[in-house]
Amino acid sequence: MELVALDWAIIVTYLAFALGIGFLFRGRAGRSLAEYFVSGRSLPWWLAGTSMVATTFAADTPLAVTGLVARHGLAGNWFWWSFALGGMITVFLYARLWRRAAVLTDVELVELRYGGKPAAFLRGFRAVYIALLVNSIIIGWVTGAMVTILQHTVFAGTAVGRGNEWLMIVVLLAIVGVYATLSGLWGVVVTDFFQFAIAMLGSIALAVVAVGHLGGVDAMRLRVAPSSPELRRRRTGVQLPARLLWGGSLDAAEHLPDHALRSVVGVLVSRRRARRRRLHRAAHGLRQR
Repeated sequence: MELVALDWAIIVTYLAFALGIGFLFRGRAGRSLAEYFVSGRSLPWWLAGTSMVATTFAADTPLAVTGLVARHGLAGNWFWWSFALGGMITVFLYARLWRRAAVLTDVELVELRYGGKPAAFLRGFRAVYIALLVNSIIIGWVTGAMVTILQHTVFAGTAVGRGNEWLMIVVLLAIVGVYATLSGLWGVVVTDFFQFAIAMLGSIALAVVAVGHLGGVDAMRLRVAPSSPELRRRRTGVQLPARLLWGGSLDAAEHLPDHALRSVVGVLVSRRRARRRRLHRAAHGLRQR
């Protein structure tokens, strides 16, 4: 990928724009802890939802999904489609409980719900596990993807990442750290919104260019026909087993019932425990009277 002066101007402009958002929301984020960590509990649903989606969208996401489809067919999408049910339950059920509990973080809800030293330990363990292990892995693979992109980026005939890729990564991380620290959740969510818009437009443009490079949709269909059970069924009229249509090498569709079952069981258990606590509190209140 070769960059020209206009490309660099766009990149620098966006980075300056992100820093500007950080300074713009600095005053609002400094009003209280609630404003800083949960945007004063006043985020519009569409902005919060876009930020949630943007959080899972990185520079390598379009390429990763393309690779899944290339290796496993359309069934490869079930690798991430299967998380949709859990995400919807989080939004429409657990988010309401978090809001009612007036907590700032989900780990705070753990100690509030269960209480005692075991709950405090669980809260601390989960905080360390998510912050140091899970987030480190996520930042690691996203940073690795950016290093690969920089190593294959050329400007004026010279590779941009030739020995300087890690310095550029540090600069980018510093910019993100500054605006996120200054503006709290407000700045993160607003920048997520613009990042997602840019990423989606870029992905659509990349798809158009890639299909055009193959000679169009019809040419692409001809190329994938030998390895596509669905296209073979349409052309020959032979009904193939459902396992092949889903993608036998991945079997990702088989994970959907498992995720669905665990999510539903989790909801039912949570509601049953909440009902027991309400009955216990009601009975305790009657005894005190």
